[in-house]
Amino acid sequence: MKRSLWVIAVSTFLAALSPGAVQASGMQRDIERAVSILEQFQAGPQPTIPERVLRNARGLAFLTVYRLSPQITTGQVLSGIGGKGIMVARTASGWSAPLALASGSAAFGGELRETLAELILVINDGSAVQALSTGENVTLGTDVTVAPGPRSTIVGASPRAAAYFYMRRDDPSIEDTLDGVVVAANEYEARDYYGGSVSASAILSGQVKPPKGTARLIELLQESESARSRRR
Repeated sequence: MKRSLWVIAVSTFLAALSPGAVQASGMQRDIERAVSILEQFQAGPQPTIPERVLRNARGLAFLTVYRLSPQITTGQVLSGIGGKGIMVARTASGWSAPLALASGSAAFGGELRETLAELILVINDGSAVQALSTGENVTLGTDVTVAPGPRSTIVGASPRAAAYFYMRRDDPSIEDTLDGVVVAANEYEARDYYGGSVSASAILSGQVKPPKGTARLIELLQESESARSRRR
């Protein structure tokens, strides 16, 4: 893992080539999308993400991943994967306020523009949370092993990957797509949202109070904790 801002630049560049919905979504829209994903995943008596998986999670990342249409530059066809979203981390007093995330990879070759997936990454490894909080980037499949998350209500205590992914729609090819995608904290967008100079470390450690726009997300996360406590 390296301290690098290149992924934010790549994500911003790719977003500029993508539909308007990607360009101007802003962090509040990403928070609302995270709420929608979490509500869908955890609705009903049999949640998509098992209780034990959530209990052991060190962080949750909500990402929308796009394959972007090819653009001709310097005589070559540039395409790639772009994405953005938010992340929360577990702290001593509960879940942190959300941090903006950027993700991306670029390659030469033609691709069709499409939304690949809306997904939740359940981060089981605290080192990944630490890396993002200190400004380092994380490469999925290299720095952080990624695997489809278990769906059974009975799962082993020891995670078999540093991060599990859960998607709105089933697509077996998404694991290969995620391999090599770089994820980084987007502190620029976070500062715009929080209205001042805030660090990723301060947000993920719980030093930053969640703004009003995050109320529903925090409520859903707390409801999950409360439901679990009642069943103990």
